[in-house]
Amino acid sequence: MPQSDRTSDKQIREKLDIGSIISAVEQQLKTYPEHEYCDGSCTGQQILNKLSLSGEPGGTMSRKTQPRIVPTGRVCQDGTWLEQQNRTPFEYSALGSGDAVIRLVRIKHAYFPKDIIECDMKNVDLNTNPGFAALSYYWGPRVFNCQMICNGKLMAITATLNAALKRVRNDFYSNYFTMFVDNFGANEHLIWVDALCINQNDEVERDSQVRLMRRIYSQATVVHVDLGHTDLSRSNRSEWFQGYDLLKRLASAAKDIVPTSRRESEDLYSRFGIYPTHPAWVTYLDIFAMPWFQRTWTVQDVVLAKNAMVRFGDFTFSWSLLSQSFKMLEHLEFDVKSKEVVRGFEHLKILERLIDVPKHDSSGMNLLSLLQLTTDFSVSDPKDKIHALLGLAGVNDQLNGPHFTADYSMSTEALYLRCGIYFVRTNCADQMLPFAGLQHRSSQLREIPSWVPDWSSQSNVHCSPPVADLRPTAYTATPGTKLHARLKIASSSPKFRSNILVMKRKIVDRLAFVSETLCLDNRLKTPNDLEAMIFLHWHQTAERQTFLHYDKSSPRQIYTDILESFICTLLMDSVDESPQMTEIRNLKTTYSFAMSALQGIARDNSKISLSYLEPKNERDTLLRRMLEACSGRKVAVTQRGLIGLVPRCTKLGDQVNLFHGVSVPFITRDSERSLTIEGHTGRPVELVGDAYIHGLMRGEAMGLGGNSDEEDVWIC
Repeated sequence: MPQSDRTSDKQIREKLDIGSIISAVEQQLKTYPEHEYCDGSCTGQQILNKLSLSGEPGGTMSRKTQPRIVPTGRVCQDGTWLEQQNRTPFEYSALGSGDAVIRLVRIKHAYFPKDIIECDMKNVDLNTNPGFAALSYYWGPRVFNCQMICNGKLMAITATLNAALKRVRNDFYSNYFTMFVDNFGANEHLIWVDALCINQNDEVERDSQVRLMRRIYSQATVVHVDLGHTDLSRSNRSEWFQGYDLLKRLASAAKDIVPTSRRESEDLYSRFGIYPTHPAWVTYLDIFAMPWFQRTWTVQDVVLAKNAMVRFGDFTFSWSLLSQSFKMLEHLEFDVKSKEVVRGFEHLKILERLIDVPKHDSSGMNLLSLLQLTTDFSVSDPKDKIHALLGLAGVNDQLNGPHFTADYSMSTEALYLRCGIYFVRTNCADQMLPFAGLQHRSSQLREIPSWVPDWSSQSNVHCSPPVADLRPTAYTATPGTKLHARLKIASSSPKFRSNILVMKRKIVDRLAFVSETLCLDNRLKTPNDLEAMIFLHWHQTAERQTFLHYDKSSPRQIYTDILESFICTLLMDSVDESPQMTEIRNLKTTYSFAMSALQGIARDNSKISLSYLEPKNERDTLLRRMLEACSGRKVAVTQRGLIGLVPRCTKLGDQVNLFHGVSVPFITRDSERSLTIEGHTGRPVELVGDAYIHGLMRGEAMGLGGNSDEEDVWIC
C-alpha cells in the first residue's frame, strides 16, 4: 500500500477514535438514573468516561462536570406523588374552525427521570407555520396503564408512549438538541404526538387529522424517531455504547470508501477498526430488530420529515448517521442470522427508497406502488394499511382528493373494495391482480370480491410474492394484447360481491394434478432459515408425481427434456438474470449437486442460512432461486401436460387463464352460483392467484387455438 494511503488510513482511524471519545462524553450525561440530564457529579465524585472500541482497553478520561441542581424541597413527582393529587380526568375540547387546525403539546421540564410527564395542550393552525416537532414511535399494546398530566388534568396513556415522551423530554433539554434548535430554528417545547393530539375516540376528528398528516410531518422542523429502549433487545444500557460507536464508525467509513469485493471488505475491517468478531456487532444489529421498523404508520413519519433525529435507549443521533452506517453494512460481507434483523434491513431499504422519491419526483408515488412496497409492514387496524399511506400518495394521485379520503366509519371490506375499484378505473388492474385472489384472502374478509386485494393478509407467513417480482426481466405471456378490464354490477348478489370485474381472457387448460404446498417462512424476500428436510420431502413427492402425471397427460411430449423443464419450473426460469447471481452453465448437473447438498444438510438435521446460500457459486444460486420461487406454492400439471407453480389454495380442475394485457397466467375457479348482469345470466369465476406455467411465459399460447376462443369472463 502506498505511504500516502497509509497516512490517510491513520488519519481516518484517529478521527474515528476522537469521535468515539466525544460520544462517550455526550452519552454519559444521559446515564445517571437519579436526576434528569445529570452526569452524576452531584454526588461529589470525579467523573470518568469509559472508552469502548477506542483507545486502551478499559481506558478512561476525566472531564468538566455537569451536575443537575435540584431546588430545595423539590420532590420526585412520580406515580406515588400523583396518587396524592386530586385531579379530574382530561377531556378533549373541539378543535375549532379551520381546515388545518391541530393540537400541539408543550412538555414541561423535569428534575427527576421518574417524574411523570406533564404538558400543556393548545390548538394551532398549520397555515400560520408554527414551529414544532413531531414524534414517531411504536404504539405497542393498547393498554393504558400509565398516567400523565395534560392541562392540569389526568390522561391515561400506554407504557410505550410514556417511555417515549420521557426520552423526548430528556432530548429537549440536552445540549445536543439545543444546538440543533439553534441551527434549524425549531421550537424545542412544542411537539405533535398522534395519540395525544388526536381524540382517538372521535372518528370524525380522526378522519380529518389523518388527512393533515402529510402537512404535519412535512412542516415539522424535526421528527423524533423513538425506537424504544435498549432493554427491549438483547443488549442492555451499558453495552449499547459499543453498538453506537460501531454505528458511527460505519457511517464515517461510508463517506470515504465503499467496498466492491470481499477482499476490500476484509481490508476495511482492519483499516477502520471494524472487526467482524467484535461483540459490538451484536449490539449494533439489535437496533434493526426494534418493532418500529415493522409498522406501516412509521413509514410516512420519516419519509416526509425535513430532519429526523433517532433515539434508541439513551442514545440520540441523526437519521442520516443510521442511513450511512446501513449503506456501509450492505457492502460488507457480514452474516446475519436473526430473522427480525434481516426483516428490519428489508424495511429500512424500502424507507430509504421512499425518502429518495421526493428528490426526483415532486408528485411522489401512487397508492398502489406504496401498498406493494409495504405489504410486509404491519398495522393493528386493517384499515390503516391504506389510511397510513394516504399522506405519502403523490400530489397528483386522485386518492388524495375529495373522492378518496380517510374514513374510519367505513368497514374494512368497503374500504378495500373502494380502493380496488379505483385501481381498475385508473387502468392499474394488471398491477393490482397479483396481490388479489383467494391465495391472499384472510378468514375475516371472505366477503369481498376475489379480484380485490386483501391488504391485511399480504404479510402472512406463507404468502408468496408475485410471480413477476421474482424475475428481473418481465414475462410476456400475452404479447400484442391490451388490458381489458371494466366493472359491472350484478343483481341479486351479496353486498360486496355484486361488484364484478370483467376481463378478456384465453382459457389455456385445466389442472389434472397439484402437489402439496411447500410451507416455509416466506415473510422475507430472501429466506434466511429454511429447514432442508421440509423442502426435500416436498420436492421428492412433487417430482415423482409430476413425472407420473406428465407421462399420462402428454402422449405427444410437449417438452423435449422433461427434467430440464421441471428444473426451469422450480426456478421460474429466472436463474441467471440477476447481476448478483452466478450464471449457471450446466443446469442439470448443478441441480444434482444442489439436491445432494440438501440431503447432506438434512442428514445432519441442520438448516440452510444466508451464509450457506451466498449466490457466489452455481449450486447456491440455484438453491436460493428455487427456494424463493417455490415457497408457499404447489407444483401442478395441466390436462395437456404443462408443468407449473401455482398458488397454495389451487385445486384440481382449476383453470389456467391468460388475461389480455397481463404479463403472467392466472388460476381461476368456477363459481357454484350464477349471476345476472344487465339482463344476461352466466356463471362467474373466482380468482385464485398468479402462476408460472412453463411454456406459456413468452407468449407461446397466444397464437395457438386452445380449448376455447377468447372471451369475456366475470370475476366475482
